[in-house]
Amino acid sequence: MSDFSKTSVDKAVLKDTMTHPASVYPAAGAILGGVGFFLFHSPVALAAASAGVALGVGGWVYNHYYRRGHFSRKYLDALHEQIRQETKRRMETLVDDLKEAGSSQGLSQLPRLKMKFENFVEILDSKLEKEELTYGRYLGVAEQVYLAMVDNLMEAAAKLKSVSAIDDGYIRKRLKQLAREKDSNDREEESALKERLLLMDRMKEEAQDLFAENEAAMTKLDTAAAALTGIKTKKGQAAMDMEYAINELEIMAGRAHMYDLRKNEGNHG
Repeated sequence: MSDFSKTSVDKAVLKDTMTHPASVYPAAGAILGGVGFFLFHSPVALAAASAGVALGVGGWVYNHYYRRGHFSRKYLDALHEQIRQETKRRMETLVDDLKEAGSSQGLSQLPRLKMKFENFVEILDSKLEKEELTYGRYLGVAEQVYLAMVDNLMEAAAKLKSVSAIDDGYIRKRLKQLAREKDSNDREEESALKERLLLMDRMKEEAQDLFAENEAAMTKLDTAAAALTGIKTKKGQAAMDMEYAINELEIMAGRAHMYDLRKNEGNHG
């Protein structure tokens, strides 16, 4: 899962500024000058090493503290683009998948997910400048939640499609017939039919859980959007409410991420 937390942004900025040419090249010159002075005791080499250290440290300080916004936005923009591409790729087949699975609930939920996300972004655009790092973080978390909800619909469609060929009407009718006949030779058929019903019920229940999780996520988006509207009014309390709402969204996105990890571990097991 992409990480829009302040800690991750700080780490990315540190890494980029440390590996920037303004830091790397002078550092390399300092090392070569130091080696030269160690081997030949050359004043020129010592001066080169000193200059390299000064330029390297100066370059890093300038980038890390005075161009911090540039490197932070670069990191966040890359994450935004990654999530957008992932969402676009999943959406290409999602409607068809839901139709094939016969999921009217999923088909009705999909446009509402989109509407909730777009509403959040619209309010975010009206309250914060896009150049602000806070804007990038809040947008990124909302994008993660939207992608997680799309993933939930994909998983629900897959579960429902896997049991769509099971005719539960026929199975229940046949089970009633077998119960009346009391033929010991039919016990194997009865067991197989019951197992099929249990499988269908389990898949439908798991799909329903995913739909319910999406409803909870939409509520969190609404809560976050409501908190955003208070940012320019009761500044202190609004900021606290917004931070709480975003934390809740991060937890929601993280829960979906943990689900993906469990799913992948199961596929490899």
